[in-house]
Amino acid sequence: MVYRQKFYIPATIHKAGKSLQSTNTFSLHKIKTIQVSPRLLIAAGLVALFVAIPLVYIFIRAIGAEPEAWQRLLQTRIWELLGNTLLLTLSVTSGALITGVSMAWFTERTDLPARKIFRWLLAMPLAIPAYIGAIVHLTMLRPRGGYLPQLLENIFNREVFTPSPFGFWGATFILTFFTYPYVYLLSAAAFRSLHASLEEAARTLGRNPLQTLFQVTLPALRPGLTAGALLVALDILAEYGTVALLRYETFSSAIFVQLSGRYDRASASVLSGILVALAILILWSELRLQGQARFTQMESNWRPAPLFALGKWRIPSLLIVLGVVFASLLMPAGVLLVWSIQALLDPQTLSTLFYTGSQGFGSYIWNSLWSSGLAAFIAVTLSLPVALLAVRYPNRFSQVISRICQVGYAIPGVVIALSLVFIS
Repeated sequence: MVYRQKFYIPATIHKAGKSLQSTNTFSLHKIKTIQVSPRLLIAAGLVALFVAIPLVYIFIRAIGAEPEAWQRLLQTRIWELLGNTLLLTLSVTSGALITGVSMAWFTERTDLPARKIFRWLLAMPLAIPAYIGAIVHLTMLRPRGGYLPQLLENIFNREVFTPSPFGFWGATFILTFFTYPYVYLLSAAAFRSLHASLEEAARTLGRNPLQTLFQVTLPALRPGLTAGALLVALDILAEYGTVALLRYETFSSAIFVQLSGRYDRASASVLSGILVALAILILWSELRLQGQARFTQMESNWRPAPLFALGKWRIPSLLIVLGVVFASLLMPAGVLLVWSIQALLDPQTLSTLFYTGSQGFGSYIWNSLWSSGLAAFIAVTLSLPVALLAVRYPNRFSQVISRICQVGYAIPGVVIALSLVFIS
């Protein structure tokens, strides 16, 4: 297969013996024909086909469901679940964007104390499952029996009101702290690679620091921001354990109830089909937001932008970053460590642990490491041809292949597994 792709080379302006590249004048240099490797096309197509099979099966099952299933869900659950899912996805994505970009700006563009250490700490919440983090936050914050309410009651010697971590606001708060690293990592990388001349030009034209941030810096970070927001949104669509624990119903939690409790495959297929449609809608929105824009920077004479002096805001900024690190990493890790020590000091727990070990405790660890390592290897291997095709040969065909592979990320794993079992 042959694609014709246009290459635009910036016009060159010679001045004072130096070659300066204009950023706003472009001339058509040449049209080059690129031969795409058939092996790459076949490999990417097979990966997309493998991902699309369970998605197509879900749609077929949803369309072929009995009218009674559609009528029952339309009259009772679908609209409530749709509103809950969209509201949670929008709120968590917005919170992750604000938190991730703010933390990236503090660690990459300011003179924040210990910012190199915070670069590592702010990325580490990705290693903690949101479900485990939710358990810790519930243990600490629940109104009755939580560690924090009990501590406040002992200090003030009376009952102290604390916000409930259950429901919409609790789910938004907890999921934001465990998904913002998606945005933070991409934003931090974009901040590090941003050319200093962009902000210098804006300041020369009379823009103050705040105007420069919103009119120049953030638009230049748009590819990273949209990619991070897309990951967060798709992750929230597929999230089950955390929302179920926090008693907030979404499509994913309803699908699990239909499959585990009632084993109603027809209703589960209908809900899964709507979830796939939501994922496609989010991908389409991201594509429309991104448009056909391409963001590039000249590599010659590159230099990092100077750090912003926080001045009197240095300590408040440090407290904000510490608060995010504490809520997303230090508190969950600290509580888990305390629980582990308490369990090891309990003779009954130790006897249970030794008994479990004699029954194959080591095999549990090996199975976890082996399965996760194998899954990571397969995921990387399958993603390579799709990524190469999308980056090196950007066109409609490669976009379709890439989007098909992304849709599967928004579907709960149990739905994909059951689809493959039923198909086979």
